[in-house]
Amino acid sequence: MRLHLPHKTLKKGMRCPGCDRGKLCSLSSGKLLRIAAISPLEATLHQPERLRCATCGEVYTAEVPAEIGSEKYDASACAMVSLLRYGYGMPMNRMAHFQKSLGVPLGVGTQWELIERSEKACRPVFDGLLQAAAQGELFHNDDTPTKILSLMGEQKQARANGEVLERTGMFTTGIVAMAEKHKIMLFLSGRNHAGENLDKILARRENGQEIPLQMCDGLSRNEPSESPTVVANCLTHGRRAFYDVYSAFPDQVKFVIGLLRDVYRHDAIAKKKGLSADERLRFHQEKSAPLMDQLKGWMENQIVEKKAEPNSSLGKAIHYMRSRWEKMTLFLRVPGVPLTNDECERLLKTAIRHRNNSLFYKTEPGARIGDVLMSVIQTATQSEINPFHYLTTLLKHRTAVAVNPNQWFPWNYEKTMSHLETTPPAGASP
Repeated sequence: MRLHLPHKTLKKGMRCPGCDRGKLCSLSSGKLLRIAAISPLEATLHQPERLRCATCGEVYTAEVPAEIGSEKYDASACAMVSLLRYGYGMPMNRMAHFQKSLGVPLGVGTQWELIERSEKACRPVFDGLLQAAAQGELFHNDDTPTKILSLMGEQKQARANGEVLERTGMFTTGIVAMAEKHKIMLFLSGRNHAGENLDKILARRENGQEIPLQMCDGLSRNEPSESPTVVANCLTHGRRAFYDVYSAFPDQVKFVIGLLRDVYRHDAIAKKKGLSADERLRFHQEKSAPLMDQLKGWMENQIVEKKAEPNSSLGKAIHYMRSRWEKMTLFLRVPGVPLTNDECERLLKTAIRHRNNSLFYKTEPGARIGDVLMSVIQTATQSEINPFHYLTTLLKHRTAVAVNPNQWFPWNYEKTMSHLETTPPAGASP
């Protein structure tokens, strides 16, 4: 919040009280920063005055200002609870104890009602983000385990009945879609793997578009089976396989990591210079290709000349990278291919933090609510938009959001808001 503090006695254009000759002109404002703390939720009790006639008994109550509204919980309260829960992993019981200690009780049931309100306001935007993401040119995806109690109950019942379920794993898939220079962050929880969830998104893709790029690790379940993609594998996973055996093979690992360090440095230089996809490709072909060729030759030499035992930890690290070599070096042949899957790894930390703090989802619908809010919050954060302000805005304009959610994405909602503020209401005189 910014507060302008005007001078108490002087104004622009007045005669200078010091020399009594010149006129005062404006300069840039000074800065005096003060930071204060407030609780996540604060309560205000409005007490309209009531008067009664001593003769006739008529009661007169002061009018309540319209801006107070009729709802007990403001849109900002819904936004704050949802942000703390699904943006930063605050468990609801912890939130309830915290608010009670501050004198503004907020029970778990009440928190859930506020979260449901937020999810209903955000659901149209989430569906719009799914559609926009499907048209993207690059996808990062990966899985992290999750727990959904209702599904675990089905497994327990099936075992009791002697049945064998085809699927028992539960996952939260993270997908980062690059679409028209925007990063769309998506979470999808359930029994499906990352590749199957990506298939569902790509099923929304419009006909006639080019086959998109995909960055993932080497697991086959990360690749879609129904929609074609140009698959690249994460170079960092190959590097990590060597790094994990450093204590046993320090000289060999230092050699590998030294070569890859220069490749990463070249990519950082390309990013810093703002090179286009084609320029970056030519830069890597000139600078990084010789290093990768050297690494490939070294690995082949280790196996052919039996310098590394195939079943040793070093041999397994070499096999991991050699078996995925074409996909790990795709950045040397195709414009726009990233080196790593770091985008998705960072995204999944949100789901991991939620899992570590809350342990599980109770039901699949509850997991879907978490997916919607996490996706909207992280997309706003990635777009450098204040997620609290964004959620509050969606809640305040939920009717308009439901009508045209594409105008309420994090990167264009401020423009939509300014248009609403400048457009006169229907029927108003010009």
